[in-house]
Amino acid sequence: ELLQAIENLTVKVNGQKKEDTRMIAIALVNLVTANRPSEMTRIKERDFDLKERIVHTNIKKQSKDMNKVLTREAVAAVKRYIKEYDLLPDDYFVCKVTRHQTVVRNAATAETEKMTEVGYNKLIQTKLQMNPYVFRKTQITAMHEAGADLSVIARQSGHESLETIAKHYLNVRDKEVEKYI
Repeated sequence: ELLQAIENLTVKVNGQKKEDTRMIAIALVNLVTANRPSEMTRIKERDFDLKERIVHTNIKKQSKDMNKVLTREAVAAVKRYIKEYDLLPDDYFVCKVTRHQTVVRNAATAETEKMTEVGYNKLIQTKLQMNPYVFRKTQITAMHEAGADLSVIARQSGHESLETIAKHYLNVRDKEVEKYI
């Protein structure tokens, strides 16, 4: 359901609807990495290694850096976004854009304008009618349902505590218990 909503993201440019390349890339990266909004807003174009399918992420909450794995679909979306918006290595991945879908750059430094966490939350709520943490919860749940153990989930989501994942993200249903008894 969430993937379908992401794939259907469109934007009006010069009165015509077109695929919202930027939002699709941002949403897919957020979903696949299970990043927090604070992590998404600090990613720069240079943090992506698209050949290796990873994104370097700074996890502010734990004061550490880590690489998170990307899907082929996310890599393709990021490539389209970078090309369409002419992003440079020092540009923020989640940068401000004008209503005409052009990147906002500081006139003096030519750097992209970083989006705040509040701005990012509003962007996701406006475009997808959901809280950005839905991406995180959805990915963690999907990984668990696919059979990933908590340490694998923690590696991708950036959690230090397996207990936090189990307590706050996973709801074990009776049907799940029945599979193992």
